[in-house]
Amino acid sequence: MTTIAKISCILIGISFSLRLHTPIAYGASIAVALIFILIDEKQKNFSIFKLISKNPVIPFFFVTILSFSISSTLSTLPLRSLLVTIYFLSFFLISCLLFSFLKKNDERLLLTLNFMIISIFFSVALVFFYNISNFKSVYLANNEIRKYKGFVNLLTILVFLCPFFESMVRNQKPYISFIMLILIFPIILMSNCNSALLGIIGGFVGLLTFGFINNFKNQKKIILFTATIIFVVIFSFFNSLSYKFEKVIEQKESFLISTKILDAHRQIIWGFSFSEFKKKPIFGTGPDTSNFLNNSQDVIGHSRTGDMTFIPSHPHNFFLELLLETGIFGLLSFLLLIYYANYFLIKRLNFYYKKYIIFFNGYFWSASFVNFSFWAAWWQGSYFLVLTILYSVSKYHSEKFYDN
Repeated sequence: MTTIAKISCILIGISFSLRLHTPIAYGASIAVALIFILIDEKQKNFSIFKLISKNPVIPFFFVTILSFSISSTLSTLPLRSLLVTIYFLSFFLISCLLFSFLKKNDERLLLTLNFMIISIFFSVALVFFYNISNFKSVYLANNEIRKYKGFVNLLTILVFLCPFFESMVRNQKPYISFIMLILIFPIILMSNCNSALLGIIGGFVGLLTFGFINNFKNQKKIILFTATIIFVVIFSFFNSLSYKFEKVIEQKESFLISTKILDAHRQIIWGFSFSEFKKKPIFGTGPDTSNFLNNSQDVIGHSRTGDMTFIPSHPHNFFLELLLETGIFGLLSFLLLIYYANYFLIKRLNFYYKKYIIFFNGYFWSASFVNFSFWAAWWQGSYFLVLTILYSVSKYHSEKFYDN
């Protein structure tokens, strides 16, 4: 393994700790690693992209890019929409390149994982001791410590995946991972990171659902039926919120769901977003444009929203954000892309490897139902990066995993 390749592996491994500083530091680490990979693999780059072109996911990827591009063309801010579509395209291609870089050399993967485990442990220790040191001065006064709250969403899933990573690099019980699993729960509670808790629940629900579907012979029909039911339920829920939207703001009616379960602010902004979606249901308003809709920055004027008085720049829900900004066509094409990107690879693995990938997807998309904008580059990029590492580890272990 060349020195340049070693540096690339180290940069990928420590990138998660750099997210503690800023998303820019996190992204810069990945970008430098990518440049070094392109230099190190310069004689193989053409064959890598040739291999990508044969990937069975590519048709779904192109349909998604096409739908996002049409939405961008029709957008109120075409340039802004086109730019986020381009970096979505970039994340997908970069993940394919990283997978090709890691899967063909065990030393690279092991070095990356070693630094990744160190990086995650350092992050857990830092956030835990920061929260403990600010428990009296900050937590008791505000019921949360906000400094690393957003990062805890990513940190939590990394901690839950660490036993899988550690089992690869060490032929013994993953003691380091057990320590991190113990520490992550007080971190979540002190940070008041409810999206991480929802993600954990979503991960386990995903595993239970997968186990249930596995009992049937005709799994495709069961998956289609389940997905249809979920889709209809989500649509009905958002539609109900949109009908109550104005009446709730005027305080003529109560909230659809108790605010102890779902906060008032989200119920209002989700109702507003679905109301706006109905105006452009096919291709949406354009990627990353919800901040610029009419009335999107208006004062809500409801006493139950506390200090969050405005309708914010995005719906805080990936499903609703894609629906609003890319329409039904964009949302469906994206969901099919994510499903088949996982399906074509998962079907080659035994259950041990499948369960970590399913848990990761369950966690990520459940947490994304209440947290960041879908177009937050560091969050979107993290999905593709972590998924790439998971598949690289699975390929290393599983004899059923084929190169293409």
